[in-house]
Order: sequence, then structure tokens, then C-alpha cells
Amino acid sequence: MLALPIVAAFLLTRFGRGAVLKFVAVLSVASVTFVIPAMLALPDTIAQVFEFPTGHGPVSTPARSPMPGVLLAEFGPAGRNADMVLLAVCGALIALSLLRNPPRSFSALAGYVAVGLTCFFLLAPVGRFGYLLIPMLLIGMAVIDHRRTHSHQTMLARHLRVMASTPILLERFAPATAIAARPWRRLLPTAHARAA
Repeated sequence: MLALPIVAAFLLTRFGRGAVLKFVAVLSVASVTFVIPAMLALPDTIAQVFEFPTGHGPVSTPARSPMPGVLLAEFGPAGRNADMVLLAVCGALIALSLLRNPPRSFSALAGYVAVGLTCFFLLAPVGRFGYLLIPMLLIGMAVIDHRRTHSHQTMLARHLRVMASTPILLERFAPATAIAARPWRRLLPTAHARAA
């Protein structure tokens, strides 16, 4: 659930409203098919989805690694309330960041989800250190994608600089139609003007 608004913001920024509408349609069909039937047993759903992960269920979870949220919860109701406030603050900050700077690439999308999951896992009243492997994996994927994209962009920029700095070679070896169009003028007009 945490990733859904982040994915929606990415689709809206990168592909437009049509992609968001398709995403919502597929999500709605999947929810009707798989989620809503399970929620018909409302007491069981509340116990499994809300009470068990927060340590309020009839069966206590063994996930009690000494993380900040677990340590706060040990102070009783005051600690749990403070924990919920911190979670709400983290959620509000992520939402504000999404509005001001929505993700425009897969690496940014993975980074947002990783930050959100890290905040949730660290501040949840119950949890294990092993849960942090998920945001770590997302961060690794974001770094790999960023390096791959950045290397392609750097190579393209280098080729464009070479093209703009050698218009005589382009005019000598390019086809006549390409010479008439001179696309490098539109790509790097300042650099071509200096080279000319």
C-alpha cells in the first residue's frame, strides 16, 4: 500500500494521466478479485493486517528486534503514541516531497519506496532487522539504474559535442538530406555557433 501513491506519481509524471487511469483500473480489478473477498471476514482482516503487525493481536508476533519503534513501544501507551506521530510525520514529509519533486525515473521511484519502507520498518512497534533487506535491495537497484542511465546520457552528450565541434566532417560525409537539415544545429546551437 505504501508504494501505490509513489507509483501513481511516477506514472503521472512520466507517462501522463492515461497511464495512471490504466494503473488504477488494473489495481481495482485485482483488489476486487483478491483483496475484497478476504476482507469480508472483517475481524480476521483487522487482526491480521492491523493488530498483528502492531503487536495488538491475540497472538503476539516474535518480531521484536531492538529498532527505534520497538524501543519506543516498550514505554507503554505514551511511547506507542509518540511512535505513531513519528510515522505520520515521515508519511507527511514523503507526501510533500512527492508533490514538489515527483519521481521521473525508475531509480527515483525505487529510492522513494526504499525511504518509505525504511521509515516504516524502523518506526513500526514490532519488527525485525531482516525487514531492512527490502529497502536495501531497492537502493541497490536504484544505484544500478542511475549509473546505467547516467553512462548513456554522458556518452550521448559526448557524441553531440563531437558532432557540434566538427560540422565540416559532417558536411563532407553526411547525406545531402542530412546536410540540409543540419540536426546538430537544433541539438547544440551554442556549441555549433562557436564551432562555425
